[in-house]
Amino acid sequence: MNNTINAFIKELSTKHISFLKEFIKYYKLNYNSIISINMFLALPVEYQLNIFYNFIIEQYNTGIYYDQYSIALFYVDVDKDRNAIKSIYKDTGKITNLFKQVFDLPEVSMIKAFSRAIMLVIDINELKF
Repeated sequence: MNNTINAFIKELSTKHISFLKEFIKYYKLNYNSIISINMFLALPVEYQLNIFYNFIIEQYNTGIYYDQYSIALFYVDVDKDRNAIKSIYKDTGKITNLFKQVFDLPEVSMIKAFSRAIMLVIDINELKF
């Protein structure tokens, strides 16, 4: 298992066990018939994180923009899909429904930046579980 996802899952299992249990239920309902959990753990980290991200969008109605130094979280408008929100951002430079921004983070790889952004969403919403 990749070190990034290994550290990510370890943090979830110690800090956010309720989230991890809900994610496993979601995974079994949506992916397990296609990709077993053992296969999931062998997938490239980008695919694994995207499955976590899909769960976050569904569970928290939250989208993520991130780079190596910053994170922006926004509510996904039920009347617009993520692509429409991205299009507005590209056209205007503004993120609609923005609710949290974090700047000046230590530089990390894009994969670690993605996992860091996902963990921030979980941290913010952990009381929902």
